[in-house]
Amino acid sequence: MARFDNVIIAADLDGTLFENHNSIPQANLDIIKYFTDNGGKFVIASGRGIDAARSVYDLLPTKTPAIVNNGHTLFDYENDSIIKSHPLPTSAKDAVIELYNNNPTISAEIYSKRAIYVVNPNRVLKNHLDYVGIDYICTCFSDIYALEWNKALMTDEKQSIDNVRKQAFAKTYEDFEFVDTSELFLEMVGKGISKGTALLELADYYGIPRQNTFSIGNYYNDIGLLECAYESAVVKNTPDDVAKYASYICEKTANDGAVAEFMESILKRF
Repeated sequence: MARFDNVIIAADLDGTLFENHNSIPQANLDIIKYFTDNGGKFVIASGRGIDAARSVYDLLPTKTPAIVNNGHTLFDYENDSIIKSHPLPTSAKDAVIELYNNNPTISAEIYSKRAIYVVNPNRVLKNHLDYVGIDYICTCFSDIYALEWNKALMTDEKQSIDNVRKQAFAKTYEDFEFVDTSELFLEMVGKGISKGTALLELADYYGIPRQNTFSIGNYYNDIGLLECAYESAVVKNTPDDVAKYASYICEKTANDGAVAEFMESILKRF
């Protein structure tokens, strides 16, 4: 048995593993390679979709399936296959459409398995799609309503999306909830679905005990990831109301190698 065979570590991408996905700190790459070469399971845990997360996965020395779509999908890049998928409920689709009808300048980005559909692409969304470098299909809600939705996000200029955020958080929903993924992006997840629940699904998949599950993040959509792991960390500049869910606060930012700092603190125990 290799040294880290029964250990799994999950890391958020944007703002945690790196500040810019073309510039993953070398310290992170080095320790991930050391960890995986010795049997460890390193997992990327992202709000990105399958193809957007692939561009980062391909830079990493790991073969472990990825957590994408904020925990709604477990994807095996080595075999190019979905391990598990949790679609959003129909009520979530109706909520997106209602918000769009009340706020017609917003853009909606819908992930359905491997495809990405965009309704009313605005400047903010186009910049985001250019950044992650993925193809998408412009459409309308009626054409994709019957499809399986694995992720839905809305975005606009700050004042507009803040108004949408207030409207969304003013209501309580039975089978889904809204979550902030940045100042300009509002997403939704199914109730009981998060990056953290996906991490536990992967741990069970590999037979890894709960006490050997670890995670690191930096933003509101990482709260589930921080809560579900046996021990979790946040990068230095994480908002206080997110950092309170972690047991370890890094002295470094993403750009300085916070992931390496946290992993070093863990690996010396095994």
